[in-house]
This record gives sequence, C-alpha cells and structure tokens, in this order.
Amino acid sequence: MLTGPRHLCMLSNHELRGQLGLGNRVSGFLPFLRLESFRKSGRLSVVMTTTCMSPLVKKGDMCEVRYLSLPLGEGDLFLFLRGQTFILHRFRGRRLGKTFLHQGDLDILPDDSHCNDIVIGRVVTISRGNCVLELDHYWFKVLSRISVRITRLESVLMKAVASFKTGVLKRVLIFVHRMWNTIIWFLYWQLCGGAMKK
Repeated sequence: MLTGPRHLCMLSNHELRGQLGLGNRVSGFLPFLRLESFRKSGRLSVVMTTTCMSPLVKKGDMCEVRYLSLPLGEGDLFLFLRGQTFILHRFRGRRLGKTFLHQGDLDILPDDSHCNDIVIGRVVTISRGNCVLELDHYWFKVLSRISVRITRLESVLMKAVASFKTGVLKRVLIFVHRMWNTIIWFLYWQLCGGAMKK
C-alpha cells in the first residue's frame, strides 16, 4: 500500500538517498547536501526559478524555508521535494488519507501530492531586491485563505464549463483568476513589502 508524503524529519539519510534515487550515483547529490545542511540549521534559502507563484513569488526571488514547527495551514506556502526537484506551492488542504492538495498561484486547478513527495518546510520570508516580505503577517494569512477559497470556487466553475463546446468561458475564468492573483499580491507587496527594508 502506498503511503502519503512524508516530512523530511521522518526520513533517515539512507531513506532520503533512496527517495532521491541516488544509489551510487552523484546526479542527485546537491539536493541531498542541501537537505543535510537544512537538517542541521533548520533554515534553507531557495531561489525561485519558475513563475508558477507569480506575482507573489517571482522568478529570482529568494525564499527562506524553515522546519515545520506547526502543521501547514490553508494558504501557507511550502517547499517539497519530488524526485530531485524542489517545488514551492500553496497548501490547499488535506484529502482523506495522507495526501494533500497544493497549487501554484497561476494554476487554476490544484495538484494532488504524490506518495514519494517529501515535505521540506514552510516559507517564512520572500526577498526581492532590498525588500523582505514576512509571511507570518496577519494580513498575509487572511489573504491566503481568501485566495484559496476563491480558487476552490474557480475550480468548481472550471469543471462546470469544461463540458461546453467553446473554450471562451474557460479562457475568461483563467483571465479572471490571474488578474485576481496579480492585483491582490501586487498590492500586498506594495503595502507590506515596501515597509520592510533590509
């Protein structure tokens, strides 16, 4: 029987090497060394290389990840490892069993976790230029929860319009989804990120 995703602290070095598919190979050694360093310090800095969380986390932004001291809450940003790839997404909630839903802010439908996913930790800060955005801020948590609930509604609407022959409604929903995310997170950066200079 397949088990759900596990947290990094649940894995021994041997299990982690197995999850990364290392064996005697060196190809996945960098993620292994980074995670070993993370276990010792409890902190890991990662640079965003994709735009799936834009505009909140843009390509090139530095994210600080910390060990999970509390369970992930709805809307939290978190880092997990799938194979040898680090993925930063928004936590949407748990499903029955041990799987969870996660989603990039630009994606309209959520993804299900895989049985081999390893949860690394929660993102606590995002650095862009000389600004640092703290994700433990009250308003970030409120906006994240609102964002998740709106995305749930959009997912239901997307499934409903999928049966129509034309893709116009689908394109409108995707446009509205991306505009909502762009406006809300751009304004949040302007209001909260600009006030927190390094």
